[in-house]
Amino acid sequence: MRYGMEETYSRLINPLLFKLGLLWRTNFLPPAQEHFLTSIIKIKLSVAIDYLPNGTENGDTWLLLLPENEFHEIGLLWAYYLIRKSGNKVVYLGASTPVGSLIEALKNVKPQNVLIFMIQGESTYTINGYIEHVLPTFKGENFCIAGGGSKEINEKKIKYFKTEKALASFLQQ
Repeated sequence: MRYGMEETYSRLINPLLFKLGLLWRTNFLPPAQEHFLTSIIKIKLSVAIDYLPNGTENGDTWLLLLPENEFHEIGLLWAYYLIRKSGNKVVYLGASTPVGSLIEALKNVKPQNVLIFMIQGESTYTINGYIEHVLPTFKGENFCIAGGGSKEINEKKIKYFKTEKALASFLQQ
């Protein structure tokens, strides 16, 4: 990549995703074309992640996932890249993670941090119910939500990252 991964994401991928979303919502872009383009981006991000070290011995462990019925992985993959680049370990659960699976992963992995990424914005009731079931099991430091679909979370114990820059700033602390 000519500009490096961070510059490529901010100058090319992020604006492209915004335009794809507009075209898709206004029915100017068929789902097959949107899937084709996002698949290329996911592959590029996965390759970039694979080139990063697995995390330092002192690095925290992060558990990353999309909630049930959320399938838009690019933002979560970008978070994976940023977290791993900052020297942390990542356990990536991926798309549409059922509540029971997340609770089991929390018990087994015992991560210091959890990041749930949302684009679709299921009803506030649905995501708040999801969090209500999961939060009592979480014994780590930071329970985080990122993405545009998570605007009305009721829980005060949760860190909310509206942009990838907010997550990057948090990781540099």
